[in-house]
Amino acid sequence: MAKLTLIPTPLNEEMQLEPVALELLRNLDAKKQRVLVEETKPAIRRWIRWGLPRESVQDFLLYNEHSSPQDLQAFLKILQQGTDLYLLSDGGLPGFCDPGASLIELCHQEKIVVTATPFCNSPSLAWALSGFPQGSFVFEGFPPREKVARTQSLQRSLESPLASIWMDTPYRLESLVVELAELASQQRGVEREIFLATELQKPEESCLRGSLKEVRTAMKRWPSLKREFVLILGPAPATRRR
Repeated sequence: MAKLTLIPTPLNEEMQLEPVALELLRNLDAKKQRVLVEETKPAIRRWIRWGLPRESVQDFLLYNEHSSPQDLQAFLKILQQGTDLYLLSDGGLPGFCDPGASLIELCHQEKIVVTATPFCNSPSLAWALSGFPQGSFVFEGFPPREKVARTQSLQRSLESPLASIWMDTPYRLESLVVELAELASQQRGVEREIFLATELQKPEESCLRGSLKEVRTAMKRWPSLKREFVLILGPAPATRRR
């Protein structure tokens, strides 16, 4: 199955695209890859300024806030048929406070890999890759090391309806997931999803989205649990915008 690749775009239309993304688009094969753009005219201007093949613009697919559920299903079918999709915005990180989040979420539901070309901020990238509804979230950073304070901090996140973003040292990855699972099991109500992004932008990158139980099970297949990571506790279901 193909994958969806987010391509961060310079905020300034006059600036050049990041080299890895530029090379990826320069070698575009319309039979194997298609490009999703937010607005056609700005995308064409950037494309030509970046020195990319003019003939490729005729194959652009339009995807923005006006796209319908049927459009999303059509994009999903393209992926399921083996054609990669590259998602660009008019400026910034696709999927971050951006219509792309809906397609990203759909890809996670269908077990389609979502990744990105180089981007320098891991929490922002993880939030975009998660596909969670793009409302408010809390950046928690590293949890306290002291046990009582750590438990209280994680408990507050589980009790809050907002999404929360966590980081920690690689050797605490497993313990953080276990701690969250144990605290969550003590609560009543709908189980929260998490998104776990490890080794972002590296060959061994892995992104998992699902329940704490599902993610813990998937982690057991990894050769090592010592990984750089960003963990996102998704928003409570009642706060999600449909």
